[in-house]
Amino acid sequence: MDKTIYTGLSERRREAWKRTKKNGRNLPFNITTEYLYVLYEQQQGRCALSGLSLEFKSGTPSKKNPYGCSIDRIDSDVGYVEGNVRLLTHIVNNAKSTYTDSLLIEVAKKLANHTPYEYL
Repeated sequence: MDKTIYTGLSERRREAWKRTKKNGRNLPFNITTEYLYVLYEQQQGRCALSGLSLEFKSGTPSKKNPYGCSIDRIDSDVGYVEGNVRLLTHIVNNAKSTYTDSLLIEVAKKLANHTPYEYL
């Protein structure tokens, strides 16, 4: 077990727990760091949607590392529970927000096809 990855996942879990309690939505929360570590290995250390490598370098609270590991609730109306979470990069998770995967992918394709060449 890689201690850096385990520690990073533990920190992400703690952040998710704080968000759950702060928002007062009273959603269930049963994920463990061990569960997240298995998930990380199943995803081969990559974002579940983009395939980008997940990083554990933190940014600042106002500017998070866009490739940093983030815990995503697949269904935002359900809590952080086993089977409803996956690991994404911060940038992908922020783009997804509360939308569906299919909408995010649709918009990403349109963005890629519309982006002027000087930005590529």
